[in-house]
Amino acid sequence: MQNLEQLRAAAALEFWRQNQNANQGQDGGNVVSQLPSLIINNGLLATLAFAKDKAGGHQALALAVVQFLARSEVGVIPQPAGFRQGEGPLDPFIGALTANDSIVLQRATSESLAFLAYLKRFAPGD
Repeated sequence: MQNLEQLRAAAALEFWRQNQNANQGQDGGNVVSQLPSLIINNGLLATLAFAKDKAGGHQALALAVVQFLARSEVGVIPQPAGFRQGEGPLDPFIGALTANDSIVLQRATSESLAFLAYLKRFAPGD
């Protein structure tokens, strides 16, 4: 059985294997370095809304984070049931976070920051 550190590292490495260019923001910049400060300053839900609006690398990295949170072996948020017509890829996860109590959101925020630390460490070119 893997511990949480191993799960974070493995998921971060796999993300970068499949998404070499996801770290480039729409307006330039290093997305993986921006997301933790956005979460700390604005909160996880506001950061997900921002990533949804920005799309590109912001959305790809935010989606990686929430998909990690919803993995059964991590279990921070429940796996969303699925997409409804007109929803974007982040919408079911945002819905799962808003439908639960504040403790779930606090855990999700904390784990998001821990996972983003691994994503940042393993980012290509860093």
